[in-house]
Amino acid sequence: MTLCVAALCEQGNPQGAKVVCAVDGMLSLLVSADVDAPKILFLGDWIFMFAGQLSNADLMMDEIRSVKFTPQEVKNLVRNAYRKRMAQWSADRYLIQYEMDMKEFKTDGRTIFGEERFPELSRAIEQDSVNYQEQVLVVGWAASKGQPVFFGMNRDGMASHALDGIAAIGSGQDVAMSTMMMLEQRRTMTLEETIYSVSSAKFAAERYEGVGRTTTMFVSWKRSDDDPTERPSGNFIHPPQVDELRKVWEKYGKPRVPSQGWGLFSKIATGLYEGRGRQLTLQHIAKEGKAHKTTSKVKRS
Repeated sequence: MTLCVAALCEQGNPQGAKVVCAVDGMLSLLVSADVDAPKILFLGDWIFMFAGQLSNADLMMDEIRSVKFTPQEVKNLVRNAYRKRMAQWSADRYLIQYEMDMKEFKTDGRTIFGEERFPELSRAIEQDSVNYQEQVLVVGWAASKGQPVFFGMNRDGMASHALDGIAAIGSGQDVAMSTMMMLEQRRTMTLEETIYSVSSAKFAAERYEGVGRTTTMFVSWKRSDDDPTERPSGNFIHPPQVDELRKVWEKYGKPRVPSQGWGLFSKIATGLYEGRGRQLTLQHIAKEGKAHKTTSKVKRS
C-alpha cells in the first residue's frame, strides 16, 4: 500500500488556514522498492493523494483531469470516478474474456450466461470486491472560504475531514492517526506544530509493510495575489528539511521505555515470580547498566 497523511491547522489565522500533507514513495507489486513514486498529484490548486495501485489512481484521474470543476462538484466527480474505476477493475478480472464491461454484464448478463452461471459470476465479483483497496485523499480551497475542502474516498464511501482536521490513508494509517492524536493535533494548532505532527505520523508509520522511508511534504493554503500563478498555492518542504525533521523525531519524539523507570519495572517483573528466582539475560544486564548510568546523571545534576 502506502501512506498519505494530511492535517488542517491555523484555523482562525488572519492569513488563512493551511493543510500539511505528507506521502511516502514506496512502490509495491511482487517486489517493493522505495522509488519516490508520484502519490501526490496536483490539478490547479487541488491536491490528490493516493494509496493503492498507482495504475488505478492514474486511470481514475483520467475521469477528472479533463474537467473544469468547482469545489461543489469535486466530491461527485471523485465519487463517480472511483466507482467507475472499481467497476471496470472488477469487470477486467472476471469479464474481459467475454469482451464485456460491467454495464453490459448488469444489463445482458443473465440472458447471456443463464440462470445458473450469472448468479455465480455475480457472487464471485461481489466477494472479490474487498480486494479493491484503493483510497484517495483530496484537499482544495473554495473561492469564497478560508477553510479547505478536505475529504477521502474508499470502497466504503466518502468521508469529510473538514471538521476533525486530520486524515491518513494506506497501510500505516492507524499508526499515523494515533500519532497525531497523541500529539493532540487539531485545527487551531500552529503551522510549526503541525509540520512536526504530520512528519512524526509519517515516520512512525514506516514500520508497516508498504510504507517507504522517502517522504514528500507539501503545505497547501488558499491562493492569494502573492502566489505564483504557474504552480499550486502552497510550497514543498525541502528534502534536507525533512531529513532534519527526522533527526529531531528520532532524538526526541520516538516512543521508548524510559531508563529512569527501569528500577520500578524490574521490581514489578521480579515480584511476579514470588521469590522463585528469575533468570536474567545479557539484555537485562545491559539495560540495568544503562538505567544506572541515567539515574546517576540525574542525581548529579
